[in-house]
Amino acid sequence: MKFDSILIVTYGRSGSTLLQGILNSIEGCLIRGENDNFCFALYQAYQSIKNSKKFKKATEATHPWYGAPFISEDVFLKQASKMTKDLILSDKKDDPTIKYYGFKEIRYAELEVQNNFEDYLKFLEKIFPNPCFIFNTRNLDDVLKSGWWSKTNQAKSREQLVSLENKFTKFCSQYNNSFQITYESIVSKSFTLEAMFDFLGVKYAVEKIDNSISTKHSHNFNPKNIKQ
Repeated sequence: MKFDSILIVTYGRSGSTLLQGILNSIEGCLIRGENDNFCFALYQAYQSIKNSKKFKKATEATHPWYGAPFISEDVFLKQASKMTKDLILSDKKDDPTIKYYGFKEIRYAELEVQNNFEDYLKFLEKIFPNPCFIFNTRNLDDVLKSGWWSKTNQAKSREQLVSLENKFTKFCSQYNNSFQITYESIVSKSFTLEAMFDFLGVKYAVEKIDNSISTKHSHNFNPKNIKQ
C-alpha cells in the first residue's frame, strides 16, 4: 500500500463502519473504530507545549514559567506516536501480519474541532506514519433522518455538517494524501470505490468487497436496505 496508516474522517450516521469493514478486508490492514477522538486531547496538549515555549527567557528558577523552553516537542510527538500505535493495535500489537493501521472517527463536527480542523489533521500527520485521510460523507437528507440527528434542530445540524463537508473538500484540494468517498458510492460499488483502492495502491478485490457489503455493520447499515 502507498500509505502506512489510514484515518477515516467523517460524521455520525455516514456509513463509516461499513467503510471501516471494507478497509479491514485489505490484507495486513487493521482499522479500528471510534475512540471518542482521544487524539484531539493530544493535539490540545501539543498546543500547550508550543505555547509554553514562547517564554524563551524562562531559564531561571525565579521565572514563573521556569523550564518551559526546555520542553521538547519532539519527545512529546515521539511518545504520542508510540502510545497511539500501542493503543490502536492493542490486542494485535504482536501480530506480525499487520502492516497498516488506523481508525475511524465521527467527532469532527464539534465546533472546537472544526475551528482547528486543518491544523488538527496536520498534527495527526506528525503522530501517524505516512498517513492518508479518507473523508466519508453521505446524502445529508438521509443523515439528518437517522439516529440522534433526527432529534436535533435540523437547520442548525445541516449548517454544521455542510460546514464540515466544505472543510473536507478544501483539505482534499490541498493535500494529495486525502480522498473523498460517499456512502452511496460504496454501496453501489461505483467507480469511486475502485478509485479509492487505486489511491491506496492495493488491489480491488471484488469478492472481499462483496462480502463486506453483504455483511451487516453496526445499526446503521443493513444489506437488506441497499435497494431502498
